[in-house]
Amino acid sequence: MFRMETKDLHRTRARLKAGLFLMCSIVWITFPVKGQISAGGIPASREIKALAEIPFVVLSVPEKSRVEQADTGIRAKALVFAHPVEVNISPENSGQWETLPDGTRIWRVGIRSPGAYSLNLLFKRYVVPAGARVFVYDPAGKHTLGAFTGANNKPSGVLAVMPVPGDELVVEYNLPAGVEDTGELLIGQVGHDFLNILNVLDARDGSYGTAGECNLDINCAPGFDWQEIKRSVVRLLINTNTLCTGVLLNNTARNGHPYMLTAQHCIDSAELASGVVTVFNYESSYCNGPDIIIDHSISGTGFLASSIPLDFTLVELSEVPPREFMPWYAGWSTLPGPATHTLSIHHPSGDVKKIAWDDDPPETSTFTDPSDTVDYVENGFWKVLKWEGGTTEGGSSGAPLFNPFGQVVGVLTGGEAFCGRPWNDYYTKIPFDWDYFPEQEHQLKAWLDAVSTGEASIGGMDPYAGEARQADFTWHASRICEGDPVVFTDLSSGNILQWDWNFGLDAIPSTASGRGPHRVHYATVGNKTVQLTITTKNGQDVAIKSLPLTEMDDPPVPGFSYEEEEPRKIRFTDLSDNTLSWYWDFGDFRTSTVQEPVHTYLYEGSFQVHQRVENGSCLDTMARNVLVTSIFHPEEDRKSLIVIFPQPARGYCYLRLDDPAENEWHIQLVHIGGSAVREWILQAGTRELFLDLQGLAPGVYILRGRSGQASFAEKITVE
Repeated sequence: MFRMETKDLHRTRARLKAGLFLMCSIVWITFPVKGQISAGGIPASREIKALAEIPFVVLSVPEKSRVEQADTGIRAKALVFAHPVEVNISPENSGQWETLPDGTRIWRVGIRSPGAYSLNLLFKRYVVPAGARVFVYDPAGKHTLGAFTGANNKPSGVLAVMPVPGDELVVEYNLPAGVEDTGELLIGQVGHDFLNILNVLDARDGSYGTAGECNLDINCAPGFDWQEIKRSVVRLLINTNTLCTGVLLNNTARNGHPYMLTAQHCIDSAELASGVVTVFNYESSYCNGPDIIIDHSISGTGFLASSIPLDFTLVELSEVPPREFMPWYAGWSTLPGPATHTLSIHHPSGDVKKIAWDDDPPETSTFTDPSDTVDYVENGFWKVLKWEGGTTEGGSSGAPLFNPFGQVVGVLTGGEAFCGRPWNDYYTKIPFDWDYFPEQEHQLKAWLDAVSTGEASIGGMDPYAGEARQADFTWHASRICEGDPVVFTDLSSGNILQWDWNFGLDAIPSTASGRGPHRVHYATVGNKTVQLTITTKNGQDVAIKSLPLTEMDDPPVPGFSYEEEEPRKIRFTDLSDNTLSWYWDFGDFRTSTVQEPVHTYLYEGSFQVHQRVENGSCLDTMARNVLVTSIFHPEEDRKSLIVIFPQPARGYCYLRLDDPAENEWHIQLVHIGGSAVREWILQAGTRELFLDLQGLAPGVYILRGRSGQASFAEKITVE
């Protein structure tokens, strides 16, 4: 397990405390994206029923718009999830204006991109007058972003917004009566989501994650000592189509300037930087729990310094993160030696914050990527040979590598690691990024040590640590589904010694101590009075709030049956109730969102199929084991080509092919109940693979292999 250490860090000390620092907000109907930063409210059109039909602009997306994410080999780890469609949509050429009885003028336009899982926008010109409001929402009005106002006007004139689920959205522009200046509003790009990224953002039942199963939540035990430093790590939505990770950095002036560091292959220009959405605090509410609502984001960054051969980019956020975002500016070290052990916090596949750690020092190395021609700086990278826990994936690019003192010593460029093969990740070295190149636009030193202190390392900083002590808390929802807990999160400020909670009538538990978050079940609905008392060395402060708890009506009820129509082809029949949308996981790496899918498996075996149903308010899931049999084998001697020995296996076995593999094979070991327990890769050109079975419970397993259209499934008995 990764160890934390402390030491004096020049003028400041890295403070590495345990505790969960999560932010949620009460959300119903609208989802305000603060920091882009929105003012909330309701679009004016919803107050008037007799309005004209919204005209839609229909986009044409190339059939092969999806960018395949490489699974193997050394590669950069940005995640492309959407196809960027260039458009030119404005009040001058699209949509329609209407005037309401009170004189308010509204402009509305719909955008449709058939087949998209979600859509997100980039306003390439956003300059609106005082009093104007802009909203972005789905046609049903279930998901609303905004209001965006004149407070969102930026020097760049650019505004990026978060994704809205579905393949349609509406942009609405409200101008108060008497305002003649219409400002400038130009939608220049639409992101067509082909990966179903909002399966990550919107789910509430623990199936939200698209990251591999070996990834570990930041709020599980390995992350307990990193609860302060984790607040420096942010998720980046770039150019409407790419996900990366970034880290906020402290500077020697310790003035809270919002510097952020990421990979150059994520943000390579001032134009891209202006359209970045930086998301704070996207993580599970508790270990392996549901994600929280993402309402902490800032749109736009300023491009400061960048280096292609070292693969780093330094930007500054367009706004200082407010106190409720709970920012932490991470410390850093330019000392040349390797850390004794390292840890990385990141957003793999755009998922909630995860943690990976290596108990050994990283090696000095040179990054190479066969897919590009960049001449990377020799020995300018740290190489993590093998993660002891967790891994990295696409979307992790730009993630910080921390030393034991909580200082950033590197930023992720790429590598080979993923679940089943957690080795060989490359991080650009902060000592090289510091001043390897003399020009200020290609180094960190000119920005992070602008006051020329000459410090080689500094600790992290909470920019709001000096504010007055105040008790405060929030909860994730006031309307709950049957059986759901309410999660209470502390927002108090100050050097707190003790937290004492009272959750009110019919609460289980009724009281708690410690910062939390705390999961509380209520036996009844109604108004609940919740009290938090904090204790500091200077006394106590109390926050008392009323929670108007109600229960959702008519929650969805999952259910399905299945039948095998022909070998490997399964027809699923939906038996659910009160359902508006469906999500199926067939247990073989493939999914569907149709109501009654027909699915063809590549090999026989027992597969655990999950059905998740939603109705806009609640969701529920169920799982069944589906036995796939009667596979037709076109090559009767196929099994003779594959040998697994020894059998039964005791701690290990070997997989051997008669001939070297022409292509790479993905190998998976599955428990007879349907769950995957191990993964390996058999490289092209090799014929034998060692399978480590240490730690597995005795029993029968299925070894599955896939290479293109070829596949196999063989039983293994583990003793």
